[in-house]
Amino acid sequence: MFDYKIGTDLPLDVSSRVESLFSLVSETQKRVTESGNSVLAGLLRDFQEMAREYILLFEENVKKEISTVAKQARGKSPRKPMEIWQRRHSVLDKLTREWHRIYNLVSAIELGTSFLDEFNKYVELAVKDIGLTDAEDNFLLIPTFGEFFSLTSVRYSTSKITILRLPISVIKSPWEYSVVWHEMAGLKVRKIGKQIKEFLEVYAKENNISLPNAQEAPGIELIGQLFERLVKGDDLDDDFKAQIKNLLLLEGSDSFPDDIWPQDWFEQLYEDACSVFAFGETFIPVLEKILGRQAHKLSSDKKHPDLDTRLRVARRLLVLQNEDAPAVDPGTPEQLTDDLLWVFIQQQRPDSDAYLPVAFSGYKAESDLRKNLVDEMESFNKSFGDIHGEIVEKPYEFHSLISRNQEQTVYEERITLVKELLQSIFRDAGIDELLNTPFSDSDELTDFVGHNREQWGSMSISSNDHGSHTVWHGPPQTAHG
Repeated sequence: MFDYKIGTDLPLDVSSRVESLFSLVSETQKRVTESGNSVLAGLLRDFQEMAREYILLFEENVKKEISTVAKQARGKSPRKPMEIWQRRHSVLDKLTREWHRIYNLVSAIELGTSFLDEFNKYVELAVKDIGLTDAEDNFLLIPTFGEFFSLTSVRYSTSKITILRLPISVIKSPWEYSVVWHEMAGLKVRKIGKQIKEFLEVYAKENNISLPNAQEAPGIELIGQLFERLVKGDDLDDDFKAQIKNLLLLEGSDSFPDDIWPQDWFEQLYEDACSVFAFGETFIPVLEKILGRQAHKLSSDKKHPDLDTRLRVARRLLVLQNEDAPAVDPGTPEQLTDDLLWVFIQQQRPDSDAYLPVAFSGYKAESDLRKNLVDEMESFNKSFGDIHGEIVEKPYEFHSLISRNQEQTVYEERITLVKELLQSIFRDAGIDELLNTPFSDSDELTDFVGHNREQWGSMSISSNDHGSHTVWHGPPQTAHG
């Protein structure tokens, strides 16, 4: 018999947050249903059910832990009521973050997708190039605009929904569309992750080496513990202080062996390969510029290859694909490309989940769409200049957003006031202060790490279940990237 769990006992302030969240979800679902969007209505319903089950699952574990500790009188001490209460609010914080993601998606679609509709054709070509064509690979992909590239799979939904987030800049930067191939490859990597793991394990065993693991979001948990200890007034023992010191002195030095990549790196490089094979040599300078924007963040993120490695692997892949490649030195990215990435790609047969059509010379998918993107990349590369030398700059006119007729006087007064307010925020500010001082004040009472987000933001790139990408990716739990 189906056990439909209705509710559970919760503290008053926790119950109020749950009720508010569910009320907003229900109201939003009602409006979406009335608009006729059954897909979004279903997603909202799935979120509501997921949230309910997640809360109940947490409460079951709380009761189970209390019961277990009670039976073991001499075992560990039970959690204090205050600690359980704080954990309950952490549950609501997590659900609220996920709701914010879903709400942003609903808002973007309800506002209209005229700018986004044109990206479907690029997604379709990428799907064909990468080999995401099996029936079980079918999914509903919804493009939205955001701050950066990311690919998010909603894992709790009964529908296979994937959200492709694109930075607004791509509207006027068609040479960046190539990153869509990298993002879509994330779906394939997620599907063949076990196969990649087994391949690396066999290689490690055959060569008598250990398979390393990339560190996930290095430093974030440690910094959180530091703030928690400071707030509680706990002592900082010598071992803990040594960990903090080592973290602060970390400059992204590579702790991995020279004879194998960790799985996280392999997967990132595999995704890069999908764009490299799709667009060839012209893509590599584009890749360098896109990744170069965040190069200062790459050096401290152990889950992602450094910029130099990614570029050297990309160039080597094209040499391997197009001609008899000359021998390379052992212990180099090129040698690992030969022995790991290229071997893995080449050993896949067309009936394999890991088969990558665009990597093989017999693959025929030439199209005007691909040619146009390559032309855009070539034009961009010629116009940009040298990223290591002189970057080309050109005049840019900031045109008025408002017609200056009868509103001219009021408008100019507003411009003057805006300038004065901006000067009051950034007066005498240097470059670092201009970048780190927020436009709007925020006082997040309980987010101790958040208070210093600008300070610690360069320590890592957002993490997720697969690992986010260096072109800035989505938040934890479900974002790919």
